[in-house]
Amino acid sequence: MKKNIAFFLVLISLSCLIPKNIVHGLTTGDYIYEVENNGVVITECLCHPNKIPSEIDGHLVIAIGDSAFHPYYKDENLEIPDTVQIIGEKAFLGVLGRGFPDITIPESVETIGLYAVGYSEVYLPDQDAWYIERLDNMIIRGYTGTAAETYAKENGFTFIALDDQTTTTEVSTATTTTTESQTFTTTTSSTLCGD
Repeated sequence: MKKNIAFFLVLISLSCLIPKNIVHGLTTGDYIYEVENNGVVITECLCHPNKIPSEIDGHLVIAIGDSAFHPYYKDENLEIPDTVQIIGEKAFLGVLGRGFPDITIPESVETIGLYAVGYSEVYLPDQDAWYIERLDNMIIRGYTGTAAETYAKENGFTFIALDDQTTTTEVSTATTTTTESQTFTTTTSSTLCGD
């Protein structure tokens, strides 16, 4: 009887270690993904899009998994939705010295894994081995004090702060007044700054 109770307690303890809200290996269109706590983690991309969707099958995309877009070989910019909180290791690792030159990482991203962006795998035939090289001229756009800025600085990439950019709009107004024999025109110009 004591053995049965001990066995039962061990089973209960082990069942607590198994995640409850994860569905693995789902596929939709160009993505293989998992649903974790009602959010999507893209685990593999079967294409090379310019824009990652913010939602798949009614669930917000909250993470780009490790090596999900590897090998990434497009030389174009990529748009990541502001629903993403995690970019996994080697998520956008390029291949053969190619990768996108410019990425905007939303303020929502809290974690960026090792070699996630700005790196490429290169094969050395004389050593029969692959190695990871840093891409030159990589630009990371993001917000000051976020994971994007930290990742850019830690990896020696150019960081452009989006929250430092202001736009200037010039507004002109013309008023015309006519009297019996004279016409007066007044022009008012003002500059508005905003973000």
